[in-house]
Amino acid sequence: MSDEKKTIKFQMMLSESEMAAIEDWRFGNRVDSRAEAIRRLCQIGLSASAHMEDLEKFLKIFPLVSDHMFELLTDNKKARTKDELQAMKDDWIAFLALSKSVIAVYGSALLSRSEKDVASLESKIAYINEYIDKDPNFGAASKKKR
Repeated sequence: MSDEKKTIKFQMMLSESEMAAIEDWRFGNRVDSRAEAIRRLCQIGLSASAHMEDLEKFLKIFPLVSDHMFELLTDNKKARTKDELQAMKDDWIAFLALSKSVIAVYGSALLSRSEKDVASLESKIAYINEYIDKDPNFGAASKKKR
């Protein structure tokens, strides 16, 4: 797509906040022109839309996987070393961080969807945050490694 000659022009109306968001993204990603920023954002949106079915499948299994990982981590019946527990916690934090990113992409693709879908997405984000917040020490080792 990016190697194609750009020959089509069109006019577009945006709100002040939409333009501000595009400009923020443009400067944050060091894109030379507004047109190129909008082109790249369109490509990102098209790519996310193309993977919508996979994202929806992920969102359906996410709570099950997250609950299972949490149960494994908090299962007091199994003897685990401190290092094993820390490794499990780090894996769980990485999974939740990845999940948050996936949901953020999915959320961007929801702009044209129903309010019900947006509410569902918000509940999933709240679900992730709830589990991250359950233990204030969660991810402490991951943060120290950076």
